[in-house]
Amino acid sequence: MKPSSLLLASLIALSPSTLAAQQAAPFDMSGERTTPPVVETPQAVKPAEPVAAPATGRAYLLPAGALSLEGEEVRRSWSVYLSPEQAEAGQAVSLGYQNAIAVAPEFSALTLSINGTPVGKTSLKASERPASLSFDLPAGLLKPGSNRVSIEATQRHRTDCGPASTAELWTRLDPATTFIEAKASSSGNALEAIRSIGADSQGQTTFSITAPALRGMAAVEPLLRLAGRLQLAAGMPNQSVSFSADTVAASQAGHLSVLVGTADELRPLLPGGADLGAATPAARMVRSGDASALVISGSDWRAVSVAIDGLLPRSTAAVASLPTAAFLMPEPKVITGNSRLALADLGYRTEEFSGRRLRTDLAVGLPGDFYANAYGDMVVHLDTAFTKEVLPGSGLVIFVNDQVAAAIPIDVRGGGVMRELPVRVPMRHFRPGLNIITFEANLLTEADVACAPGHTGDTATHFVLFDTTTIDFPDYARAGQRPNLSALTQIGYPFTATQEPVDLLLGEIAPGELSAAGTLLGKLSLKAGRDIAIHPVTSVSELKPEAPAIVVAAGGQIPEASLSTFDLTADLAARWSAEATGRGAPAPSGADIDAWSERLPANGVAGALERFQKWLSSYFGLSGDLFHMPSDAGLAFAPEPGTSTLVAASPTADWLLVAAPTPDALSAGVGFLAREGNWRQLGGWLASLRAADQKITVASRSTEVVLPNRFDVGNFRLIAANWLSSNILIYVGLQIFFCILLAVSMGLLIRRFGRHR
Repeated sequence: MKPSSLLLASLIALSPSTLAAQQAAPFDMSGERTTPPVVETPQAVKPAEPVAAPATGRAYLLPAGALSLEGEEVRRSWSVYLSPEQAEAGQAVSLGYQNAIAVAPEFSALTLSINGTPVGKTSLKASERPASLSFDLPAGLLKPGSNRVSIEATQRHRTDCGPASTAELWTRLDPATTFIEAKASSSGNALEAIRSIGADSQGQTTFSITAPALRGMAAVEPLLRLAGRLQLAAGMPNQSVSFSADTVAASQAGHLSVLVGTADELRPLLPGGADLGAATPAARMVRSGDASALVISGSDWRAVSVAIDGLLPRSTAAVASLPTAAFLMPEPKVITGNSRLALADLGYRTEEFSGRRLRTDLAVGLPGDFYANAYGDMVVHLDTAFTKEVLPGSGLVIFVNDQVAAAIPIDVRGGGVMRELPVRVPMRHFRPGLNIITFEANLLTEADVACAPGHTGDTATHFVLFDTTTIDFPDYARAGQRPNLSALTQIGYPFTATQEPVDLLLGEIAPGELSAAGTLLGKLSLKAGRDIAIHPVTSVSELKPEAPAIVVAAGGQIPEASLSTFDLTADLAARWSAEATGRGAPAPSGADIDAWSERLPANGVAGALERFQKWLSSYFGLSGDLFHMPSDAGLAFAPEPGTSTLVAASPTADWLLVAAPTPDALSAGVGFLAREGNWRQLGGWLASLRAADQKITVASRSTEVVLPNRFDVGNFRLIAANWLSSNILIYVGLQIFFCILLAVSMGLLIRRFGRHR
């Protein structure tokens, strides 16, 4: 029997009296008029009383799927939200894992802690096959709401003592066998059901929205608003939304079925005499046995909109930290300017280390109008110490977003203490949104060189990084850039820079486009930490160049008039159609005269300039990109064969385009890109996905600066400094111009006032 049939059969079994009892408490607005106006936060809407909710049996602990712990000392923390009933019912926790064969079980261990209390510890001895363990939970350990889960792995090599060997150490946690067992049934209200949805056995969170009127224009904005706010409330890293007009999905872990519509529209989906309260906007959980659904209804779609706002009010406040609790704790602070932070402020605690490679990751956030990619330094004041066993050749490396930013060598013998050692880290490695700063100590000792049997288990410490180490962020320029897919996808800028709704154009009002748009809006809202309001439009002519906009379309529904705005080839849809029917453009054959011209060295002035450019790059690290004027304006982009999804930012407007060959490819592509690990790869001007090999390609181009409306002399000075640092040719030209101007001025002054023979 199909899942939808199971749910419908369960709902049919509900008697009218049972449904009436379940629906007596939620969102009673009987005192309001039958067709109330749509308001952002209706005061008359009250939280629903507890009603029956599904018993999932398991609350999976890995929110983003498989978790890999690599290195000698690894710690990861995140939050798991539990309803009061889930917290009370939680009796045991299961932990599934497998480790590398290089891991020495006698010196290595895995520790699981919940809310600061260790609940299980095991030696790592699952190199041949995965292992699954179970630990009883102390009574009262789990609490309603957020519960902090921490995993700590200590891993040592079996035979090798060098820092390079630590790359062979890993332990992978299995999401399907890592969960909290909740054997008793649970109950909760609608909002608790959303917040405690969690993830499934593969780390995926899905909202299945059934709306019989989804093809109606009046339903588009409420449905997409609901999709965004559902994901914002759940806060999970890998979320997706699917829309259907008549299919009701079955409930399961990490999956919530939502039925939305007027009372008349939903009655065929809820047979058995269910009274949906025709005059009352309402949101309630309906359940029988293991089948459940969130039902949102009203007398008309304006009333449905009120019910959505009552269940999930709009959030507009700017965030002080990025909302990453579901997969990363502590939540990164958003650094908006001149700031000094100790490592303790970022969640790090002083750690004494006995291994070969210590790697510590810290997270900070930057706003969407961060503009310091070409100048300026962050200063790290290091507090660290090492013993006499540490040999010269060791050192500490600082990474920013996996890019080497600074290196501090250890070139003395006999140990030492570094107090507030200043280390400059270029700001060019940072970007809007989440940034990971990594401290990596690579340590060499004479004992490691000898590497006696059993030495890898030596616990004598010889290095420490103190949490009093501070990070000083300078004042940096605040200005938008176009195109900047990184700022748009990682923190929702510039959509969050205005309180006005973002125009949304769908190629077609259909399940595929709505599913893609709903998933996209939810991810953008979650990254921004606030709701992104939309205003659906029906044609490109309604989009205003000065206002932000989103275009989501598939195949022949892609509006050709908008492609030039994104500098995409005008025959994009035709290319995809030809590729689908096997009539793609023929592959180039034979040699090409332009390709041969590029292979041969240039002569004359061009050759001299090329050699000069290579000399600058070799001796001063100045790349040729710094010495050319922007020349890619109007460059039409054509996707490579096999491209299944495109995400592009407009170079001339605050517009975002998401396109694919078919509605199914569009929905699946956005769902894949919305996974946290894939989403962080998006940047530059355009990102393309090739579904066949799950390859994401990013294309970049020159950007233009969007000056802020607020007048600030200091900020404009910083903007100018960064822009000139990005355009050295113009900077050098200005220097030469002012030198010539100074020379001419001095010559005129000397001629007028100087001494004459």
